[in-house]
Amino acid sequence: MRIKKETIKLDATIIDMVKPSIFVAQLAKGHQMLAIAGDSQRRAGRRASCFQTGARVMVAVSPGDLASGRIV
Repeated sequence: MRIKKETIKLDATIIDMVKPSIFVAQLAKGHQMLAIAGDSQRRAGRRASCFQTGARVMVAVSPGDLASGRIV
């Protein structure tokens, strides 16, 4: 039996770049988290040029770990 992983999608703003595909994002209420560029963005060649400081993104996070997420 396959277990479906649920995710929560949240709006965030990029505030800093840690590495070319890892960013610090801030949620609307001020919480900061690591946001990692998803596989599709990396394959498409979207890296730091696409996600600049101040860019609004959608982040998918696991309900069990709200400290990091994936940019979708």
